[in-house]
Amino acid sequence: MVCWPEDVEFIQLKNMNARDIPMCFGVQSELIGKPDARTHSHVLEDRLTLDVETNIPLLKRVDSDLNE
Repeated sequence: MVCWPEDVEFIQLKNMNARDIPMCFGVQSELIGKPDARTHSHVLEDRLTLDVETNIPLLKRVDSDLNE
């Protein structure tokens, strides 16, 4: 299979998006299926971090808005 420079640029852009878009929402890219040389032993810690740093604050903000 021949890989053209345009293909390489597309693949690099795709990988960049797979890292950057989840970061905007406070989600680690490993949790959406983009492993960056990480092992599966960190999945539990990554999920806990997602809950503590992203999900719980978001739910508290929604709860606060609903209570108003």
